[in-house]
This record gives sequence, structure tokens and C-alpha cells, in this order.
Amino acid sequence: MTPLDNGLLLSASLRLGLQVIDALPPVAEREALARQNERVLRGLLALEESPERGEDEEGLHPELQRLDLKLGLLMELVGELLGRELELPPFHALRFNAHGLACELDTAPPPSGSLLALELYLHDSLPRPLRLYGEVLPHSPGPDNLLVAFRDLPDTLADLIEKHIFRQHRREIARRREGR
Repeated sequence: MTPLDNGLLLSASLRLGLQVIDALPPVAEREALARQNERVLRGLLALEESPERGEDEEGLHPELQRLDLKLGLLMELVGELLGRELELPPFHALRFNAHGLACELDTAPPPSGSLLALELYLHDSLPRPLRLYGEVLPHSPGPDNLLVAFRDLPDTLADLIEKHIFRQHRREIARRREGR
């Protein structure tokens, strides 16, 4: 049984940075990081939220849609500019949920039991990562050579990650239906 066996999984190519650490930081630092991660996820959820289609397509609603499109374009441009200025980690094909992640690294993974500081960039228009801690788990041979269980993840943050994954899953289903 792995951390990825519970709940929905998001499979995507995302920027992932990782660093082996000796120990988790002090509680106060982890709590501050959790609050920052919550702000990142709430911002991402707001960024990805689109206005619902109303029955009345006249009046204010079309103007709100135009403003939403303009704001979305502006956010993409700002994210692209910031991405050029920052040294962002490489993309990795990965799978993750609120319990852990799995991916294939180009290099040998850290040994089982190692603690990691992870930076997971969920959206190109928002070049602020989720900063998480995890432990490298042993895994069976397969396409992924790294399996990580998240450590010290507050419930509110896990709930926000699950909400993000659910929205991505729902969008993927809608895209498939539209493609038929």
C-alpha cells in the first residue's frame, strides 16, 4: 500500500524541486510554511475559478467574462515573465495526491528513509511553489523511481490539495466529453 492508493491522483508534468534534508525544521517554521502553502493554493483555486454561465447572456455577464479572460491573459504573461527571471526546477512527469507523490528522476533517487524538502509548482501562471516535506519510501520497480509520502501536512492543506486535484480531474473529464 502506498500513499497514492488513497483518493484521486493528479497525473501531470509539473516543475518539481527537491533537496535532501537532515531533519524537519522547527514547528514554528513548519506552521508558517503551511500558512504560505494555504495562500498559494487558495490563490490558485481563485485563479482557476471561472464564472458560471448564467441563463441571461445579456447585460453584465458578457462583460465579466471579457474581464475574466483579460485578467487570465495578464496572469499568464506575468507568470511567464517571472518564470524567465527565476531559476525554476525542471518539469517531471509525476502523480500526486494529498498523501504523496511519485515520479521518475533523471538521476538516482535519494535512499529510502531520506527526508526531502519539495517544491511543487502547480501552475505556470503562478510561479510560487507548494513547499512540502516528505520521506522517500521503498517502492517496487516500475516507471517511477521516486515515491514520497508527505510528512507534517495539516488537514486544511491536505483538503485544499484534494480540492485542486478534484477540479483538475473534473476539467479533464469535461475536456474528454467535449472531444467526443
